[in-house]
Amino acid sequence: MAAPKAPLFHPLSRRLHILLLMNVGSFVNMYMNSNIAITINCMVNSTATALNNPILTSLNETIILESPFSNTSNGQIDEVVENQCGAQHKDGKPIVIDYGGSLVWDKSIQNFVFSGTFWGGLITCLPSIFLVQKLNPKWAIFATQANKALMNSLIPFFSLHLGYYFTFGARFMLGVSDAFTVPFYNSIITNWFPVAERSTALAIYTTGNQLAIVFGNPISAAFCQSRWGWPMVYYYAAASAVGWCIVWLIFGSNSPHECKKMTTVERIYLNENVVAKKTKEQRKSQKIPWVKMMTNHAFIAYLYCNFVITVLITFIMIYLPTYTKDVLLLSVLANGAFTSLPSVFNFLFKVMWSLLVDKLKSSHIITPTTSVKISQSLTNFGGALFFFLVVMFVDCTRPILAFVLFCSINVCFGAQISGAYTSLLSIAPQFTATMSSVGMCVNMIGKVLTPMIVGYFNTSGTVLEWNRVLLAFSCLSCSAAIVFLALGSGEVQDFAHEPKKAIIEKDEDKELIVTVRMNSLQAESMTALN
Repeated sequence: MAAPKAPLFHPLSRRLHILLLMNVGSFVNMYMNSNIAITINCMVNSTATALNNPILTSLNETIILESPFSNTSNGQIDEVVENQCGAQHKDGKPIVIDYGGSLVWDKSIQNFVFSGTFWGGLITCLPSIFLVQKLNPKWAIFATQANKALMNSLIPFFSLHLGYYFTFGARFMLGVSDAFTVPFYNSIITNWFPVAERSTALAIYTTGNQLAIVFGNPISAAFCQSRWGWPMVYYYAAASAVGWCIVWLIFGSNSPHECKKMTTVERIYLNENVVAKKTKEQRKSQKIPWVKMMTNHAFIAYLYCNFVITVLITFIMIYLPTYTKDVLLLSVLANGAFTSLPSVFNFLFKVMWSLLVDKLKSSHIITPTTSVKISQSLTNFGGALFFFLVVMFVDCTRPILAFVLFCSINVCFGAQISGAYTSLLSIAPQFTATMSSVGMCVNMIGKVLTPMIVGYFNTSGTVLEWNRVLLAFSCLSCSAAIVFLALGSGEVQDFAHEPKKAIIEKDEDKELIVTVRMNSLQAESMTALN
């Protein structure tokens, strides 16, 4: 007799509670990483760095500098008047927008500080591959968030008093946590959600990433302009993480088998529809088919798409505020609004698209492989097109067009949830944690290379240099779509099949004998943006 279905969207649904808790966790986690995107412009003295820039000073023209925080002037600051670009000098001379910072960090130092998180994740991701199958996900996630809270609380002191090497070190430790966070979240979702719900579950969980940009950038901009200044951005992030950690310890759970409070109907439903929870001894003894896994065409396609989308999203989250400051000449509050609102469209489209894809799959209108290929094509071909349009048509006279195009890019990226990331959680469900860790290594390589790519094409922040960056990203995005169309899959791969097993478990309320079909998972599922 089939177990009664326990709906996901119900006030008493325990997996919905876990999902919402993870959503807030992803919000806090992303905000602690990305808060530097806006804040770096408030930390740095753009006036001093511009005067030290040989490219700008070689123009033999006076550099016009504007600070929204100060009415003072010096020999380098001249009359600023309004035209269609916003702040512009009457003689058309170069403009540098200064948000009132005190740190003299040029573009190379800023890229170095940005990369700290990425290097931390890259160096740690290799050992994480071997540890994620053995550690307790709930406690590991708590430890990673607590570490991030500590580092955020130290960044203001390091930056103001000890120098950028210490700031790099703090961000390096943020990256150490990142190497473990996503694999453990993926493992919990695999334990809690049936195949038919996973695209929806991941879409909701990962919206925390977008919400961190939607609300985080305006919050950071407001703190920058407040009497507390930019240090409060980091203190606020740290306090939020501490609060979440307390709630997570009380209500978080690795799997339904460890959850003490749940309706009997939902427990029976999950026992019969979710992969069985392995014991600690089973996790340690499980053999990973490394050669078959690493040479599998579907996994290779996922890894390449993961690399490319990481580069693109890192640019959007970390460098877009600097781009809009340099190219569109936006003030700090306008910059916060401009860079946050496109994520709203990503959030809305991601949820709607994942629901549509799950509906089409459950109705057998499209196959799992077709669904992930369509989704990934929309992500990469669409992103490539709109990056190219930004290069062709955007300058400081067209901020509205720039906003529309960057919103369109974010919409396309929303389909990634149902594309390559769903493929990851479908091709070998029992190896989700290990494959996620391998994916995190590739993810970190992409993050490390992003500042290098941006720094190679962009040394002084001119419009021409930024356009070269975007054109390179457009080409890279196209290549990912082509690779996934050729090699991607949404089906369980041969190396992941294993025989049926009967597992006897003791229910919290009563003894239950549950036969769990270990190989019944089909290709569907889950995704999360870094």
